[in-house]
Amino acid sequence: MAEPNRTKRCIAVVGGANTDIVGHSFAPLVAHDSNPGAVRVSSGGVGRNIAENLARLGIETQLVTALGGDANAAELERGCRLVGIGMEYTLVASELPGSLYLAILDDAGEMELAMNDMRALALLTPNALTDRREALDGAALVVADANLSADSLGWLVGECTTPILLDPVSAAKAAHARGILGSLAALKCNALEAATLLEVAEPRSKAQIEYAAEKLLARGVGTVYLTADRVGVCFATGEQLGWLDPPHCRVVNATGAGDAFTAGVAAAMLDGKDAAACAAYGTAMAGIALGSDDTVSRSVSRAAVEVALEEMCGDPYV
Repeated sequence: MAEPNRTKRCIAVVGGANTDIVGHSFAPLVAHDSNPGAVRVSSGGVGRNIAENLARLGIETQLVTALGGDANAAELERGCRLVGIGMEYTLVASELPGSLYLAILDDAGEMELAMNDMRALALLTPNALTDRREALDGAALVVADANLSADSLGWLVGECTTPILLDPVSAAKAAHARGILGSLAALKCNALEAATLLEVAEPRSKAQIEYAAEKLLARGVGTVYLTADRVGVCFATGEQLGWLDPPHCRVVNATGAGDAFTAGVAAAMLDGKDAAACAAYGTAMAGIALGSDDTVSRSVSRAAVEVALEEMCGDPYV
């Protein structure tokens, strides 16, 4: 499986960018009723979140996405540029509204329900990606999310020569990626997404999760990072299989933790680290995200991650 070209230092992220509307309940949620809580509006989208985390780590990052033509979309683009994300390859669909993601969190900060409107991203077709292949070929690593259609993901693995790390986004969207597993340098997924990719029941025990990781390797994935909430993170290659404990922190907001983990894996891959170190970096990033009100923590930095790693492992990231 291809490795990132470490003579290049740019990561291209291909995926969704949207406005997040997140409601956090003050008390246990009551169905079919109005629940007191706090509502926050912020920039989001799996691809965009990954790109912001990478930019906050000081990594040159290009975001290949599609935006709508309304005020929300304009604010998304402005915010991306403000944190240092390259937006030169953005497609603007002026006739469509900006993408929206609506999430309801329970009083513990765990997501209870979410809904998204990503119609603008449907315009990121194979033809649109062909027009933007300069961003992909010029990167050391491409991070893709399964907000893209199956056709667009197929174009990526068929035409892009740069190694690809995939985040399936959700169980519903993971099915878009079933046909490309054999072309992925790395895959980060949770247990439910793994079950969807493999078309099996959700793995729950450590033995079941390890078996799912091995089945994904057998489908051709280069490296698997399988996150399983409180069980921890399983990482697997053809030569290596191991576990890391989940972050030990108070959960303030769980919505951006998976995206932060993927960004951490990407950053470590760019540095040439092995699967264990990539998983550790991702876990440290996820811990920072879990402790923040924001979907992407403003505390993200190389120094902050190194502190988190030292607390986790007793040794700094090397």
